[in-house]
Amino acid sequence: MLENPSIATGGVVGPKRLNVDDALRIIDIRSKKHVDADDAVRKDLLDGLRSSPPIIPTYILYDAKGLQLFDAITRLECYYPFECEVSILTKYAKDLAASLPDNSTVVELGCGSLNKTRLLLYALESLRKRTSYYALDLSSSELKKAINGLDHGLRYVSVVGLHGTYDDGRKWLARTRSKSSGPLVVLWLGSSIGNLSRDEASSFLAQFVKESLVPGDMFVIGIDRRNDPDIVWKAYNDDLGITRQFILNGLDHANRHLNQVLRLEDWEYEGVYHKHEGYHEAFYSARRDVDLRGIIGNDSGYLPAGTRIRVEQSWKYSPHETASLFDRCDLYPVRRWTDAGGMYDLHLVHVPPFNFAVSENDPTHVPSLDSWQELWKSWDLVSEYMLGDDMLQEKPIPVRNECAFYRGHVPAFLDIKLTEAITKLSPLEPAYFHTIFARGIDPDLDDPSQVHWHSETPQAWPSPDAVMKYKWDVRDRIMQIYSRSTLTRLGWRAIWMGFEHEAMHLETLLYMLLQSVTTVSPPVPPAVAFSIGGPPSRFPDTTTIELRDIELGIMDFEDQDDIVEPITAHEYGWDNEKPIRVAAVSGKLEVSRKLITNADYLAYLRQIGSQRIPKSWGGTVAHPKVKTFFEAIPFDMSDEAGPAQWPVVASFNDLQVYAEWKGHGWRIPSEVELRSIYDCFARDASTGNGRYDITHANVAFKFWHPTSLSPEVEIAGPGHMGVWEWTSTVLARHDGFVPGRLYPEYTADFFDGKHNVVLGGSWCTHPRLCARRSFRNWYQRAYEFAFVGGRLVRDTV
Repeated sequence: MLENPSIATGGVVGPKRLNVDDALRIIDIRSKKHVDADDAVRKDLLDGLRSSPPIIPTYILYDAKGLQLFDAITRLECYYPFECEVSILTKYAKDLAASLPDNSTVVELGCGSLNKTRLLLYALESLRKRTSYYALDLSSSELKKAINGLDHGLRYVSVVGLHGTYDDGRKWLARTRSKSSGPLVVLWLGSSIGNLSRDEASSFLAQFVKESLVPGDMFVIGIDRRNDPDIVWKAYNDDLGITRQFILNGLDHANRHLNQVLRLEDWEYEGVYHKHEGYHEAFYSARRDVDLRGIIGNDSGYLPAGTRIRVEQSWKYSPHETASLFDRCDLYPVRRWTDAGGMYDLHLVHVPPFNFAVSENDPTHVPSLDSWQELWKSWDLVSEYMLGDDMLQEKPIPVRNECAFYRGHVPAFLDIKLTEAITKLSPLEPAYFHTIFARGIDPDLDDPSQVHWHSETPQAWPSPDAVMKYKWDVRDRIMQIYSRSTLTRLGWRAIWMGFEHEAMHLETLLYMLLQSVTTVSPPVPPAVAFSIGGPPSRFPDTTTIELRDIELGIMDFEDQDDIVEPITAHEYGWDNEKPIRVAAVSGKLEVSRKLITNADYLAYLRQIGSQRIPKSWGGTVAHPKVKTFFEAIPFDMSDEAGPAQWPVVASFNDLQVYAEWKGHGWRIPSEVELRSIYDCFARDASTGNGRYDITHANVAFKFWHPTSLSPEVEIAGPGHMGVWEWTSTVLARHDGFVPGRLYPEYTADFFDGKHNVVLGGSWCTHPRLCARRSFRNWYQRAYEFAFVGGRLVRDTV
C-alpha cells in the first residue's frame, strides 16, 4: 500500500540549490503539460484492462476521497508500516540528518502530506545544515497544501515543490544535474518501493542511478520487512473495512473516467498475501460475469465471475533480498535504522565512485574492458586521491617500498608482461621504468637483510606527472589490444595477470595507507556498519561439519599458450592454483560461526596482562579503538554490530597464541579444512564447483572496513566479515606444481617455510579473487598489516 499516495505513477528530483521566492515555490516539470488529464487516465485504464491478466493503475486509488480514506488507514493499529516509519524518524531523524552532507539537495519522491518528512526537515534545521528540499507530488493542490503546512520559520532549509511524475523527475534531473552541483539525496519513504515487483524495483533504481545520479549521491529508502504473514495480511484487511472502502473507492474513481461502465455491485475487494514470495496483492474480484467488450473493443473484455483485476502490490524484503536489490542497482549501504520491533528499515545508501559488480563478475576468464574501467577508477582513487603527492616518500610499513613505487609498479608490471607475451610490442617510454618498477621489496621479517630479487631503488623517483602519463599510455595500449578479436592465449594470459596483479596491489596499498596519519579519507560516506546488525542470530555459536576428500585447484595448462583464440576461450589461474588434485581428509570438525572478534582478542589481552595491541588498533588496551580510513572508532561492547564485534586483524602468530590460550583443543584450521567449511556454506551451485557465492559478503568495497557477521548468516564464509582468513597450512610446493611461464617467481620465491596460506577475501578484495574457489593468497606468519583474521576449529568425535 502506498504510504505516499501521489507517487503512484512515479516522479522526481532536483538539481542544484535554487533560490526562489514564494511565488515560485512550485515548479511544473511535467513533460506532458498540455495532454488532457482525463484522456490520459482513461488510456491508462483501458490499457490495463486489455492486459493479461487485467490491471488498474494504482494511482487511481488516490482521488480526494481516497486520500482521506488512506489517511484513516494510517491511523489503524493494524497498519504497522506507517507507525514503524514514524517511530524510526521520531527516534533517529537527527541521526539521519547528521549523516547527510551539508549543502545537500534533498529530493523526495512522493512527498504526500509531509507529516513524516517534517521530522527530518526540522532535524536538519536544528543542526543548521543548509539544505535545499524539493518535494515531488503528482497533485499541485496537495503539494501546495503540504508545503504551506510547514513552519515558515525555516532558515537553513529551503522548500520547493516539484509537480510531475517519476519519469518527469528523472528526465529533468538528468538534464539539470551536474557533477559540480553538490551532493544529492533522494528520499523515498513509506516502503513505496514495495509497489513495484523486485525486478521492477531494481530496474527503476538502476535507471535512476545511471541517468540522473553521480558518485557520492545518496538514496534514503524505507523498506518493509518480510514479517509474520498474519500481521501483514491484517495490515491490508482491517476489521473495520476501511481498506475495503479505500480500494472500492478507486473503482468509483475509475468509473468517472470510463463513463460508469463498471457497476460497483459487480465487484468486491480481495486481498491476498503470498507468503513464500513475500508480497500482498489487492484485487477487484468479479462477483458475477462482467461484459466490458463494448469499451475494451475485443473478446478480452468478457470477464467471467471470479476474474481478478489487480490494483496494487506491496512487496516485502528480507535483509538478504534488500542487499541483493542494492547490489543489482549499484548502490552501496551506509546506514540502516530499524524500528524497535525489527519490522521495518530505513536505509541510507550511496552511489559509489566505482563498482566491481559482485553479482556478475566472472572469476576465471579474461576480464572485460568494462571491468578494467572500474578497476582503474578504484586504483586512481586510492593511489592519487587518498595518496597525495606529498606522501610519495613515506613508508607507512617500514619493510615495504615508499608509496611512490606502487604508482609506477602497477602500470610497469602490466607493460612488462604484455611485451613478454605479445610479439612486436616494445616497452613503452620511458623504457627504464621496466627496471625501477619491476618488483617490490618483501623481506624476511625475522632477518630483513634476506630478501628475494627486487628492483633497485633509484636515487629519486620519477615525477608524478611522468608516472601519470606512463600509466595512461599503458591503459591506451590495453584498449587497443581489446579491439582485436583474437590473440594468443599467452597474450590474453598477460592481460588477465595484469588485471589481477593490479587488484591485489590495490589491497596492498590500502593496508599500507591505513597505517599513515596523512592518508586522505575516501570520498564516500563513512559506512557505519552497525547497519548490518539486527535481532540476535538464531544460529548456534558453533556448528559441526564432516570432512571428506576434497578437490582443489583449477584446470589451466600452459602448454598450448601459443595458440590464437578469442578472449572468452580459456579459464586462467595462478601457478599455485594448479593442477587439479584431491586432498584426503576425514573426521568431524567443530567450527566457530564467527571469526575471532576484536572483543574476543581484547578480553585475551586483558586476561594475560599484555599491553601490545594489533597494528589494526589505535589507543590502548584500556581504551582501544579500531583504525578506519575515516577515524579511529572506540570499542562499544554493548553494540552487537559495532567495531568490537568486527574480526580482529592480526598476524598468524598472534592468533595462534590466542587459540592456545583459549584451550580445549581450539586451533586455526588448515587450508583443506577452511576450504571444506566454505564448500559447506558458500559454494555457488548455480555456477559449478569453481565459484563461491559472495553476493552477501563484505567484499569489493561494500563497506570500507570489516564488519560484524550479519545475524541472518549461518556461518562466516569467504569475505563475510571483511577480512581474509589465516590457515595453519605452510605455503609449500605441492605435487604437480610448475612455475608459471610469464611470472615464474610469483609463488616459488615464497617456499621458505615462513608463509602461510590465507583464503577468502577482505572488504577491498576484487570479487573475481574471492569468488574463485581455487584462489590462494599467503603472508608471512609474523605479518601484522594485511587485512587477515582467523577463526577457531577443533576436532570432534
